[in-house]
This record gives sequence, C-alpha cells and structure tokens, in this order.
Amino acid sequence: MLQAVSWMTWDNYDRDFFLQAARILGEMKSRQAIAPLIKKLGDNEIREELLEILENLEPEWREIDSGEKGGLTDLVIEGDLDVLQEIEFDWKSVAAREALQPLIRRLVSKDMLNRSSVMSRLDLIGPDWTSHPEIEVIVPDLVDMLNTYSPMSNSDSRDAREVLLRLRLPNAVPLILEKIESPPLPEAFDILDAWDPQWSETASAEKALERCTELWRRDLHRFSRPMQLTEEARLNCVMAIMRISPPHSTLAQEIRGHYLTKLRSKKNELRLSAAGTLAHIPAAENKEPLLKALEDPDEWVREKACDALFNLGDPETADAFLTALEDSNRFVRQTAAKALGELGDEGALTPLLGQASYGEAAEASVRALEKLVERCARRLTSEQLRSILDLRSQQESYFDTESLAHPYGERTVEGVDCSHLHELARNELRRRRQDRGSD
Repeated sequence: MLQAVSWMTWDNYDRDFFLQAARILGEMKSRQAIAPLIKKLGDNEIREELLEILENLEPEWREIDSGEKGGLTDLVIEGDLDVLQEIEFDWKSVAAREALQPLIRRLVSKDMLNRSSVMSRLDLIGPDWTSHPEIEVIVPDLVDMLNTYSPMSNSDSRDAREVLLRLRLPNAVPLILEKIESPPLPEAFDILDAWDPQWSETASAEKALERCTELWRRDLHRFSRPMQLTEEARLNCVMAIMRISPPHSTLAQEIRGHYLTKLRSKKNELRLSAAGTLAHIPAAENKEPLLKALEDPDEWVREKACDALFNLGDPETADAFLTALEDSNRFVRQTAAKALGELGDEGALTPLLGQASYGEAAEASVRALEKLVERCARRLTSEQLRSILDLRSQQESYFDTESLAHPYGERTVEGVDCSHLHELARNELRRRRQDRGSD
C-alpha cells in the first residue's frame, strides 16, 4: 500500500503509475487516496475513472470535513473551473471557505497571470469575500500595483483597478491620495468615487492638493531647478488639482490659462503637451483655442486637440469633426468619427459612410453610424437607410506610408462587422413598410 501511495504523490506525475495506484488503493478502501485523487481530477483522460474510484471510497467526498479536504481546497484554488462545474462542486462547502484566504492573497501575487479567474472563484464562494479580514492586508499592495501603470505593460495596474473597484474601503482613501501623482488617472478617481463620493472634501484630499500644487509650481521652473516631473506625473498633478479644487478657483483658472497659453507656443512639444493636458481638464473656455489647434501643422497636436474637443461633447463642434474626417492622421479621423456618432448629427451620415467603406477609420465610422441610426433613424430618408445596407464588411491589405507604418511596411485592416448597423437600417425600413400597410 505504501508503494501505491508513493506512486500517487510523485513529483513527476506519471498517468499510468498514478491510475494503477488509484485502482489498488480504491480496492483496499484506503482513504489516503482521496486527496491525491481530487488533485488529479483536472486530467481529462482519466477523470471519469477517478470520479468512480472516489465515489466508491467515499460517496460524500465533496463534503469531507477533515484533513482529507486538502485536495479539494487545492482544486478550488488552482483547478479548472470547468472541472469544478462538472463534479458539481458545492461553493458553500468547507473546502470553498478554506480556499478564501489563499485566493485573496493570490490577487496580489506577482506571478499571477489570470486574476479574473481568481475573482470568479471568489464570487462563486460568495459576494461577501470583499469584507474578508484579509482584504485590509492586501489593499496596500493593490494600491502599489495600481502605481505600476505603463503604456507598454499595464496588466497589473488594470487588474488592481478591477479589484479595488469591487471594494468599499472609505478608510483606505488616504492610501491612494498619498500617491495621487503616481497612479493612472482618472482610473484612480473612479476607485475613490466608489469608496467615498465625498473623498475630495476630506483632509487627505486637502493634503494631496497642497502637495500636487507644490509639485506643479516647482515643475514650472524645472529648467532652473533640479527636480523635474515626468509627463505622466505632471498630468496626474494637474488632474488631481482640477478635481479637488473648486472649478472656478484662482488656482484652477491659473492652470487652465497656463495650458491655453502653451497651446499658442511656437514649439511643437509645448503645444502637444498643452493639448494633451486640456483633453483631461475639459471646460467650455477650451473650445475656441482647441478648434484653432485642430488646424495645427503638427499632426500629433491635431490628434490631441481632437481628443480634447471630443471630451467637451459640444454639439457646436460637429462641423469641425466633419472637417477632421479628412485629416491625414488616422487617429484624428477615428476620433472625429467617434465624436460624430456621439453628437448624433445626421448630417454626418454621408461622410461617415465614405470613411466606413475603406481605411483605418472604418471601424470607428461603422460604430458611429450605429449610434447615429439608433438616435436619428426616423429622421433619415429611406434612400439613406438603403445606402447603409449597401455598405459591406471590409477587409483589405495595403501598403502603408504613414509615419507609424508596420515595421515591414504592410498593415492589414481587420474586417469590420456591419451586421448590427444593417439590422438597425432594415428594422427602420420594415417599420415604415408596416406603417404604410396599416394606412
């Protein structure tokens, strides 16, 4: 029997030896086989036989409340969710409760690649996992993960945001505010709003405002002082100041005026920085300077200006976005298409159809047309609706000459799914035929 047990617990798993040992121990009714059997239920090739052996050994093996439950707890933590569903695992069982703390700790594990799977298991055990005592232990690590954001690799930051949004920890607000210039914003604001809608009025917010104001003012003189903020930290400071301070305060007006002035600079990099910052601090007084920036000779300034105008959501900017649909920069065209869909101007239908038929703004244009038809279907002519039905899903491969070309000079435009757009147009045409028939 000892030899059979050793076969089942070998570090180097051998399916044949394991199955032979399982059969021997099953015939001997040895309960030492229960935990190893449970751990190997993930092996699809032999799962049915292992389940049969388990049922013979202990019909209530799913409810074991002794040291033998270790195998089932490990399966909850590391096993395939499909396996747990197949064996009809009880998520209210002792094994599930035993898995709670290890699963919560996995949320901050540096080598954890699939935190969404961990959260799915926690939700299956019960929604009250968010109030488990272990949560308070891992929150500082989650906040640190939030600060690791990088445009090239942001999975840890994104995962931390998803977990933190699920929690309600008003007492932990200072943890984020202490480093408000570091985490990605406005994502951190979303978390703070979820934890405490009045967070901007707390003493911690006042301290954060003072620190960010000092950093921003010192950075204005960065060429004469050794300290210099990164572009991301500078933007975070500005966003924090504008969110915490009253919108018409002297400080808020000073900051907005500073970037509106930079938008007229002769230096491309200063205009680019200003337009990028104004995109994150929308206000009505930004509109006219941004409309002018949309004609900037630098394509990247135009891109940021287009983003900033989009964030204003002003219907009076529709004409500017129609012009931007013809811009040489694909990102400007994409943002312009998205904006026209949000604004719901039916006059944009024909230009959007042109962009949707070919090119790198096709996806954005089709999605914009969907929103346009949803809002304005009754105001569109039948001819316009039929022109939408003439639009076909595009998939092209062509040589690219733009500045961000593929390293090998060729970019494939993914096929754009027009099925939902077609369905919206057909439904409206069908409704009109039915109305005529009922007259």
